[in-house]
Amino acid sequence: MISKVVPSLKACFKENEYKWDVEDEETKFAFLIIIGGQIFEVADDFSVTLDGKGYYGVGSGSDFGIGALNAGATLKEALKIASENDAFTSPPFIFHTQHQKVANSPKK
Repeated sequence: MISKVVPSLKACFKENEYKWDVEDEETKFAFLIIIGGQIFEVADDFSVTLDGKGYYGVGSGSDFGIGALNAGATLKEALKIASENDAFTSPPFIFHTQHQKVANSPKK
């Protein structure tokens, strides 16, 4: 991920003249990239984060939603809490559950 995907992402930005390295709110980004069932969060400084609990979110209300999940809320409750506490967060919500692949597991 760090040795191949991040350099490729930087090269893509450079080739398409995307100015990610300026101090401007409009250039901020966050990606969730899934490789082999493992989720990686890539921030606007190209740092890569893995979450031990498996909670990931991007967007303005994601901190509220992730905090609610950590406090024991269900996914639907966390989305509701995020929308109630962030003016830029509102339904409809799109979410996916990603199951990590286990090496050498039998195919079903």
